[in-house]
Amino acid sequence: VVTIAIDELREFVYGYEFENTGEEIRFFKELKPVIVSQFYYYSKVFSIKTGEPFNGFDSLTPYYHRELNELQEFVKANAEFYRYCLSGSTRFDDKYFVRSPKTSDPDVDSKFSTGFDTILARILAYQKVREYLNELIIKVSTDSPHNLSALKWTGTKLALIELIYALQSVDAINNGKADIKQIADSFEGLFNISLGNYY
Repeated sequence: VVTIAIDELREFVYGYEFENTGEEIRFFKELKPVIVSQFYYYSKVFSIKTGEPFNGFDSLTPYYHRELNELQEFVKANAEFYRYCLSGSTRFDDKYFVRSPKTSDPDVDSKFSTGFDTILARILAYQKVREYLNELIIKVSTDSPHNLSALKWTGTKLALIELIYALQSVDAINNGKADIKQIADSFEGLFNISLGNYY
C-alpha cells in the first residue's frame, strides 16, 4: 500500500510544476519525507523480524542492539544535516530541498528527489524503528526464560486465536476495552507461544 502511494505521488510530481521555490521546499522538506518514512519503517521492521536469530532466546538482545547500532551509524553519518533539520533553520533549504538536474548520484531520481529528502525520510523512519527495537529489548528481558510461565499451549494456534477472538467479542477482558493485540500478547506470554499474524 505504501509503495503504491509513493508511485502515485511520483507520477503526480512528474506532471506537476511547483508554483515557486517555497512550495517545492515545503514538499521535499515537510510532506514527502513523512510519507516515504513509512516505507523505510516497515521495510526495516520486516528486515529485523526476518533476520532474527534462531539459536536461542539469549541471542535476541545482542541482535537488537546490533540493529540499533546500525541505525545510529546512519544518523551519525548524517549528523550535520540532522542537526540542521532539528534546528528549524531554513538557511540551506535551497541546497537541501530543491531539486537539481545536475545530480551526480545515479540512484537519485532528480525529478522526484533532492537526495536529502530521502535521507530525512530514513532518519524519521529510524526514530520509529529505534522505539520498536527498544520495546523488543524490554519484551525479551521481561520474557526471559527465568520469567516465562510454566504453561505451554498444546492445542493448535488456530484454536488459541479463536479463543482470543471469542473472549474479546464478549467483552470478557478489561470490560471489553482490551483489543486483540493486547489479549494475544498476553496469551503468547502466558503459554510460551508465538501466534504470528493472528489478524
